[in-house]
Amino acid sequence: MTTSPDRPAAASPEVRARAERVLAADPTALVIQDGDTPYDYVAREVFDEEKRIWWERAAAVYPPYDEYQAATDRIIPVMVASRA
Repeated sequence: MTTSPDRPAAASPEVRARAERVLAADPTALVIQDGDTPYDYVAREVFDEEKRIWWERAAAVYPPYDEYQAATDRIIPVMVASRA
């Protein structure tokens, strides 16, 4: 798989499913590192209008999200992370 900064490699379906299960079970199990500093985050799944807004933002920077959704019957969850 070829990757570039504007098109990172997608995680495998197994990795994505595991991440969804972990965040659903423990929304605080998230650390995001920006530069040298890691920060704790809390994840929450969004729905309805808020999901549509976040999906559009994500697909604007990574169009394959729309392609992936079109190719599956699975409802893809959208998680939003906020600093703890």
